[in-house]
Amino acid sequence: MDNSREARIAAAVWPRPGHEKDAACAKKRARRNKSLLQAVVMLAIGLVLLLAAKQAAIGAIAAVLSALVFLCGRFFFPVYDRMDGFVAATARLAGIILTWLLLVPFFGLVFVPAKALIALSRKDPLCRRFRTEHKTFWVSHPDRIPGGYERQY
Repeated sequence: MDNSREARIAAAVWPRPGHEKDAACAKKRARRNKSLLQAVVMLAIGLVLLLAAKQAAIGAIAAVLSALVFLCGRFFFPVYDRMDGFVAATARLAGIILTWLLLVPFFGLVFVPAKALIALSRKDPLCRRFRTEHKTFWVSHPDRIPGGYERQY
C-alpha cells in the first residue's frame, strides 16, 4: 500500500472496495506498535528499578506488566483496549487531582502574598497609575530606519 500524501487523499476522497479492510489493518498495526512501545518503555523502567535502584519487587512488577501489555496488544485486542482506556482515565483523573492539590495551593502560597507585598510597598511595576499631569498619553518613539525591518527572522 502506498503511503504517499496523494494516496492518502485519494483513499479519503475516492474509497475503493475493500478500503475498510485496509483501515482495520492500519488500526491493528497502530495498536500493535503502541503496545510494543509501551512494553519497551515499561521494561526499561523495570530494569532500571531492578538493577540500578535495587528495587527488586517494583522492577519485577514493571517487567510483568510490560509482558502483559505486550501480549494483550499483540493477541488480545479487546483486553488491551480496556487496559489502555483504564490507564488513560486514571491518568486524566490524576492530572485533575494534582492540579487542584498542587497548583491551587501554590498560587495561594506564592502569588497572593507576592501581590500583597507589592500592594503594601505601593509599587506599580506595570505603571498602571493614572497620571493627571500629562496632557496626552502618547509615547513618542525615535524614528525607525527602514533597514531595521529587513530580514526580521
